[in-house]
Amino acid sequence: RFMPQGPGDVWLSAALLLLALVTYVAPPAAITQRAFQSMVGRKATFGNSVGAAFAAFPRLVLLAILLMLSYGIAEGLILYLLIKVAAPTFAFGWTLVALVLAAAAYLFLSVAWWLALPALVIERAGPIGCLRRSWALTAGTRWRILAVLLLLTLPNILIQFLLAWISRGQAASGDAAIVEFALGTAAAIVGGFFYFAG
Repeated sequence: RFMPQGPGDVWLSAALLLLALVTYVAPPAAITQRAFQSMVGRKATFGNSVGAAFAAFPRLVLLAILLMLSYGIAEGLILYLLIKVAAPTFAFGWTLVALVLAAAAYLFLSVAWWLALPALVIERAGPIGCLRRSWALTAGTRWRILAVLLLLTLPNILIQFLLAWISRGQAASGDAAIVEFALGTAAAIVGGFFYFAG
């Protein structure tokens, strides 16, 4: 795995991280803009879609940070309770319960905030406002959204496993860092496609 050795490597790592973040949040935003323009009967050009994505980029980054924090806090709280209840033996039953609860919390938040990105791009809501908007829009339809989410997630999981397997196979070539970055970028784009394919 690539480890920064000097100032040049640090700047390179920062640039790669920024590029990876762009490829993670920009394609879904562009797809959302294009789908909305087509839905309302407007001409959806590539430039318009990409421009809307980059115009919303600062808010997209803040939204991504909020989502990661919310998922992390929810799952961290469950793990903390597991440690308090199950320690010191950590029996299999309690561990399984914690894993199920963590997965349930992740799925619930994912479903409730399924429309956060469209609200941010199309309605130009702020990072917190789009979460509130999504929470209101998904009320009453979350079981159906969950079914769609699971159906769209399975192909993406298979692709992630395939990319990880290819990356391990390239580890001995000396270009593992470049291959890992390229495959990670491809996975982000594919993930964005599957997320908004429905």
